[in-house]
Amino acid sequence: MAAATFNPYFRRFDLPWSPNEEIERRFRLILRTLVIVFGLCAVILPFLPHHPQVINTLAPPPPVAAGRA
Repeated sequence: MAAATFNPYFRRFDLPWSPNEEIERRFRLILRTLVIVFGLCAVILPFLPHHPQVINTLAPPPPVAAGRA
């Protein structure tokens, strides 16, 4: 009887929606791949050539009068 008092109540909560080890491993692999891809994009993007924006500074053409017939 005394031995039962020293054993704590322990229950593993494995719920149907809780992920198992395989799902966690796949998630970490996908997450690591995405972080690497976005990191490479962040490093490469500033070194891509940038073309200056051409702003049209010409005056707009004069309005065309509506034809009266």
